[in-house]
Amino acid sequence: MLLVGLGGSGKQSLSRLASYICGLNPFNIEVTKHYGLSEFREDLKRLYSLAGIDNKPTCFLFNDTQVTVERFLEIINNILSTGEVANLYKTDEMED
Repeated sequence: MLLVGLGGSGKQSLSRLASYICGLNPFNIEVTKHYGLSEFREDLKRLYSLAGIDNKPTCFLFNDTQVTVERFLEIINNILSTGEVANLYKTDEMED
C-alpha cells in the first residue's frame, strides 16, 4: 500500500493503527546522518528475512523524510511493483 498526502494528515498514524488491527509487525528503519544505500539494503534484507524466512506478517513503514539517497525511491518503486529488489543478495547469501 502506498499512501500519499500532505504532512500531518494522519497517514502514518492510520498506517500504524491498520497494521496493528491486522496483526502485522511494523518494520521501520532508523535513518542516521551516515545512513546510505548499503545500510538501506541491509535493512531490506532484515525486512525480507522477517517476512519471508521467519514468516512474520510485516508492514514496512517508510516516509519521505527517510529518503536520504535518491536511489531509495527506485528501490521502493521496485518493491511496490514487483515485490523484489534486484541483486539484494549475493550468491553466497542465497545459499544460506
